[in-house]
Amino acid sequence: MHSKEKKNNNWLKYITYLVIVLQGIIFSLLSTYYLNENYREKLYTTPQDAPVIDIRYIGEDKTINVLNFLEEYANKNNILLVKTEDILDSKGYTIGERILLAGDYNSNKDKLDLSFMNQKLVKDDDINKLLSSNEDLSIGYESSSINMIRDIPKFVLGDNIVIKSLLPQTLNTNNINGNYRLVGAKQEDKDIIIKALSEITGISREKFSENLSGSYLDNSFKESILIGLFLLTLLLLFSLFIINSVRSIREMGIYILQGYSKKDYVFKTFTPFINVGSISSVMLVLYGLILTNFSFRSLTFISTMFLYGVVNFIIILLLVCVSSIVMLTISPIDAIKNRISTKKYIIMALTLFLLSNIAMVFMAIYIDGPYKEIEENKRLSINWKEVSDLYILNELNVGDDQKSFTRESKAIHQDFYDWYKSIEGKDGVYIINTSFTSDETIYDLKQKGVYKSLPDKAFWEFIASPNYLNKIGINIDDNVINEAYNGSRIYLIPSSYSNHEKNKMEKYILERDNVDFRDDDIKTAYMNKKNLKFYTYDNDRDLFTYNTSVEDSNYTKDPIINIVTSENMIFRESESINAMGLANSFVKLSYDAKNNYTNYNYLRKYNLSDNLPSYLPIEKHVDGIQKTLLITIRLFLSLIIMLGTICLILLYSSIVLFRIMNDEEINIKRFLGYTNNKIYKKINIFVIIVLLIDFIAVAIYKSKIGILLITLLAVIEFIFLYKTYSKNQFSKLLDYLKS
Repeated sequence: MHSKEKKNNNWLKYITYLVIVLQGIIFSLLSTYYLNENYREKLYTTPQDAPVIDIRYIGEDKTINVLNFLEEYANKNNILLVKTEDILDSKGYTIGERILLAGDYNSNKDKLDLSFMNQKLVKDDDINKLLSSNEDLSIGYESSSINMIRDIPKFVLGDNIVIKSLLPQTLNTNNINGNYRLVGAKQEDKDIIIKALSEITGISREKFSENLSGSYLDNSFKESILIGLFLLTLLLLFSLFIINSVRSIREMGIYILQGYSKKDYVFKTFTPFINVGSISSVMLVLYGLILTNFSFRSLTFISTMFLYGVVNFIIILLLVCVSSIVMLTISPIDAIKNRISTKKYIIMALTLFLLSNIAMVFMAIYIDGPYKEIEENKRLSINWKEVSDLYILNELNVGDDQKSFTRESKAIHQDFYDWYKSIEGKDGVYIINTSFTSDETIYDLKQKGVYKSLPDKAFWEFIASPNYLNKIGINIDDNVINEAYNGSRIYLIPSSYSNHEKNKMEKYILERDNVDFRDDDIKTAYMNKKNLKFYTYDNDRDLFTYNTSVEDSNYTKDPIINIVTSENMIFRESESINAMGLANSFVKLSYDAKNNYTNYNYLRKYNLSDNLPSYLPIEKHVDGIQKTLLITIRLFLSLIIMLGTICLILLYSSIVLFRIMNDEEINIKRFLGYTNNKIYKKINIFVIIVLLIDFIAVAIYKSKIGILLITLLAVIEFIFLYKTYSKNQFSKLLDYLKS
């Protein structure tokens, strides 16, 4: 074997070793991901057979009464209350679970079963210490280790698990709403509790049995990435095994002449890979311990990770077995002369090449979505130029309002309402939110029978504060404005509407706004008056619609206008003051208003300083969206580059196999002056067909990014083919002629 060829083979082995180790690490990440999912699911639903009550709609004024009753009844009747809720990060994303306990733990500890993989997660003494203390103690790290009794086992890349006492947590948040499991309770206990809660709160008994609460943490993206990486490494590893196998054929022929059997040589060739694979598989136990910070150390956990290691090793063995068939099935004479029937391997490599191309096509089509949004945002930036200096809410931290973000409380809505009420009508402080009801939407509502009366035609609706209407030149009688400030809901209907259209619109609005109020709704004067009035207005100018859709118009002359004030709001408006984004935002501020009313000192008066609301000009908000979309595109482009690299490796494998299978024929044709395109005609035709399929797919989906990427891929693949065909072609011909 030439020294250069030997050096190349060594590099190939080292790369294969590296991929084997990498595949083991990715498999350990995937394994612990699924273990974490099981861990979270068990803790969130334990115990599954306990009666459940769903406490909702309870305002802060009744929280203490409900809490006192639940604790007293649970302790008296040997019941353990278990409430599970999400832990959110500062941006409102779920990062773990909080388990809140109250009542009699010692009588129900076996039923609760706080264990995983035969490892008890907490000590009984720690939970008793937790429940007997009035301090806000915790088992497991949440935001600080100061009041932490001890940590709780968790997966490094998984969810954070925290156990706390219900009493201090409820007193801190002033919120009792949530889903409760009554461990150790009978059905009659549940009935008694529901009856008492109904009497305390005035809420009907049925509401406590709806069990509408729940949690779903969507980790599908993380799962897809891990599975995708694992499959890519398997594909790469298989390709490397095939190349190692084929490149060893000639040397195997020499060894056979020296008396070795084919099995002995196959064993010699793949033993180093099997050894690395076995070590990598055993290392899954260590990886598992590292990925839990050595917090899971039970024999069951170690055995499970070892079993995953065995599975990983079996996968490697299967790849080795399939890859070595070519060596085991070749005759000694063919091996010596390097004549190999690799047709099935070429078909396999080209099939994988086709599948990799298809995967790239789908990724390219997916990227087209964010790309189109970027194009649309450019259009938005131009169309919204006239209002680009207005500031809208762009970002909001959870702060102390986690219950509000999990929809168990309306505290943050109340805080924003109070804040807006304090600045209502001031210079540069506006409410404007628009929506378009299309003909298709009206037809759909008719078919579903949602409303008895519906308008006959599509319409724009503006929810606008009086000073915004004044800003855009719609002058309203002062008496009408005063009515709105005093709690009457005021709707303005364009004078261009006929009497029939006007009557239909009024009936629709009356039916739509006729809603029941709950105890925890934000209180406004309208809730007492329930007075709704209609007026007509004249307008002949184009009004900007704040439209974010390509299909809808940017201007209208005849919107339905809801004059909104802090006193005539219903929950749809009062709970939308903190809505974010171009399409959803309600409150719009000028530069001066933003500086005056969103600084720390002003927000602190309304309990909003911990939420750090960030108001950005519309122009910068669009820029921020662009950056987020670009990050998404870059991520998928990275995956496409990885797939593209694997495509080239598979293509290279196919060429190498084709050369080996047709070595003599290729050299004769080259000697006779055949061009590379004629010699490798079959491979070229296959690549062209695959690329045509790619082009047809992206053309059907009208994917601009797809067309660009497939064009680039075609150029790269043809350059790669040319370079691979040409590499060492004359030296190989000379070697052949010499032999």
